[in-house]
Amino acid sequence: MARELGVDTASLRQWVRAARGPAVGAGGEAMTPAEREELK
Repeated sequence: MARELGVDTASLRQWVRAARGPAVGAGGEAMTPAEREELK
C-alpha cells in the first residue's frame, strides 16, 4: 500500500499509529486493562 501511495513504509506505519490515537495500547488493543477486567 505504501508503494501505491508513493510513501515510505515507515511513514505509512507512523501515520497508522497516529490515526489509532492514544486510546490504542501497545499491542493494538482499544481497551485498557481496567476495561477488560470490567467485562469479565
